[in-house]
Amino acid sequence: PRAPVSIAVTKKPNKQSYIEGQAFDPAGMVVAVLYNDGTEEAIGDYQIGGYDSTPGTKTITVTYGGFRTSFTVTVRSKQLVSIAVTTPPRRTAFVEGTELDTAGMVVTLTYDNGNTQAITSGWTETADLSRVGQTQMTIAYGGLSTTYPITVTAKTLQRIAVTKLPSKTRYIQGEAFSSAGMTVTAYYDNGTTGNITDKVRITGYSGSTVG
Repeated sequence: PRAPVSIAVTKKPNKQSYIEGQAFDPAGMVVAVLYNDGTEEAIGDYQIGGYDSTPGTKTITVTYGGFRTSFTVTVRSKQLVSIAVTTPPRRTAFVEGTELDTAGMVVTLTYDNGNTQAITSGWTETADLSRVGQTQMTIAYGGLSTTYPITVTAKTLQRIAVTKLPSKTRYIQGEAFSSAGMTVTAYYDNGTTGNITDKVRITGYSGSTVG
C-alpha cells in the first residue's frame, strides 16, 4: 500500500538571510510528503522550529506526522543606520564659556531591521561655546552623528573686586598714588573670572589732603 516515508523542503523560503530582531518568514517555502511509490504531495500543516533572531546560523526544523527535515538560514547583527534628536534638551541657550547640558534630550536610533530605540544618555555632544551667536551642537553615537541648533549668548559682567591690594597703601601728603601690585578681578555670569587691572579707572585719591 502507498505510505509516507519522509518529508522534504522542496522549495526553500524566499527569505533565507535575516537581520537580528527580524521574525522568520516562511513565505515561498514548499514542504512535501514523499511516498514509497515515488510520488510526493505538498502539505501545509507542518510545524516549524529552531529559529531565533539572534545573530548566527540557524537550523530550521520542519516536522510533520512523525517525520522531520531541516535547512539553515543566517541572521546577521543589526546595524545602526541613523540617529536623530526626537526630544530637544531643556536648555538650548548657553552663555559663552559654559558647558553643554543635554538634560531632557532624547535621541532615537534607527537600525537596518526597521527597529528603533530611544535613548536618554550614552552619546557624546560637542559645540563651540566660545563664539557668540547661533551654532550647532553635534551629537555622536555608534559612529553616526546628527546636529541640533543652539544659541550662545555673551557673558555678562556681574561685579569687580580688588583681590590684591596695592603694594603701597600709606602715603605722605603730596605723594602721587601708585597702583603697583594691585589686582582687580572681574566676575562673570558664566562662572569665569578675569584680571582687569590694566583696564580699570581709579578715582578717589587726593595726595594734597590728609586722611
